[in-house]
Amino acid sequence: MQSDAIQGGNYMIVNHQREGFVFRHPMEDRSRAPKRVYALYPGVQPSGNWKIDKTDKGLYVLTANGGTAGYYKHEDGTFVFAFLDGPLGEDARPVDWKITKVDTTEGRTGYIVTTKLPDGQPVGWTLSGAAESTFGLPIAVRPLVSTRTEPPQYLPSEVFEFTYAHQ
Repeated sequence: MQSDAIQGGNYMIVNHQREGFVFRHPMEDRSRAPKRVYALYPGVQPSGNWKIDKTDKGLYVLTANGGTAGYYKHEDGTFVFAFLDGPLGEDARPVDWKITKVDTTEGRTGYIVTTKLPDGQPVGWTLSGAAESTFGLPIAVRPLVSTRTEPPQYLPSEVFEFTYAHQ
């Protein structure tokens, strides 16, 4: 049986709604600017794995090719980015994430990835509300939708599979 808690290590992440890997796009620019994280199109291989470290507070630091995952607020929404050189401000910064094992509304098990914005609003990774791009579907950071059952169930667009990558 799978443990409820993610252990530190290297992982591949896939969203339950789309079968492409979740990562930075392998053809991104080479600047030090923050890099957007996508649900890549099926068949596109990521340029690495996520490095996941558990903090002493039980949260997680997620790193993709040297960039620490956080959120970046744009005029069209808030999205997951990998920050190579630290925060740009309160609305664009790396954060520690909570990774929680849940069930989807379709009966599958996976994980939600959540944090709180500076105003205290709980938000998480989702494909809902993000427009397709040439690289894939950007991972948005928004309030998650769940059923009112106990335990709550989440939409497949909000649930992710973490697969340990032996390296």
